[in-house]
Amino acid sequence: MKNFDNYFTKKWQLQKIKPLPKSPFTHNLLFSALSSRYNCAVILKIFPSRKDFLHEQRALEYFNGIGCAQLIDYDTEKCGLLLEEIKPGTQLSTFFPREEDKATEYAAQVIKKLHSKPLAASQFKNFPKINNWLNLLNTFKDDKMSPILLQKAQTLAQKLLNSQGDLYLLHGDLHHENILKHNDSWIAIDPKGVIGELAYEFGAFIRNPIPALLEQRNPLEIMLNRALHFSTAFGINKQQILEWSFVQAVLAACWAIQGNSQSPDYWIKIAQMLNNQF
Repeated sequence: MKNFDNYFTKKWQLQKIKPLPKSPFTHNLLFSALSSRYNCAVILKIFPSRKDFLHEQRALEYFNGIGCAQLIDYDTEKCGLLLEEIKPGTQLSTFFPREEDKATEYAAQVIKKLHSKPLAASQFKNFPKINNWLNLLNTFKDDKMSPILLQKAQTLAQKLLNSQGDLYLLHGDLHHENILKHNDSWIAIDPKGVIGELAYEFGAFIRNPIPALLEQRNPLEIMLNRALHFSTAFGINKQQILEWSFVQAVLAACWAIQGNSQSPDYWIKIAQMLNNQF
């Protein structure tokens, strides 16, 4: 990766390059820097996966800085993104649990900015669909996953997919740590760029932050209140939001088991709580 650093340093005239803390959930590399070429503070993001790079690059271009971090430039050959630096960069997770209602409202504001209109049919070919993600539910087998939860997630996912409304380009992973304070507003970072109905977008926020949500005395009540808030703000059926949230919690557990992560038990507990609502 050091050669990549030198390559980008020359390409975008970077100075004062500093590595940023790496998330345990990703292999991407992040650096802060100053770009003489663009005369601004920037974030350099380098992807080991070309597929992930292309999805995020296209999503950032689509959102074009509205409700989302601004893409300044990119390099397809080396899978690098040059992004605006977000200041102060406070994560929305800092509001939890003390200012839970305020955090949920800020998340709703970001979602409204991101999704002011459905995705044009001409764009469908450029992005994966939530169907592609959910296919895993039909093939997944592991003793760590409850067959009852998995079967219910399969059934609900098929029902929800068959009844989808207007399709949007979703962020796909809009949890608290992917919503940051930028000047006087809040914006999203790290969009996955996946096509689905709007009701799908709320699931990541509802089941997070990990592990703090399950450390509260009333995690289910918190999740139900979030679903009600989003239902009211967007005119979407609360049950539909909760069903998608359950399906995504099971899917997150499957991904975590596949990746030998320490988080599957967390997602399974979330799914069990939501399962009791149906």
